Amino acid sequence: MPAGMAGSVFIMTVGMALKIIFIHFIDPMRLALVEVVKVYAIMRSGAIKT
Repeated sequence: MPAGMAGSVFIMTVGMALKIIFIHFIDPMRLALVEVVKVYAIMRSGAIKT
């Protein structure tokens, strides 16, 4: 296998790994952050009396 081919396969593998990490970790964290901000905004507006 030529070196260039090995390099492109390595880059593709790293790219897929990064995509999986992004989907499984960063996306849920972003969604959770949106929920926290929403709840905070509702509490600030006084809709929820704590």
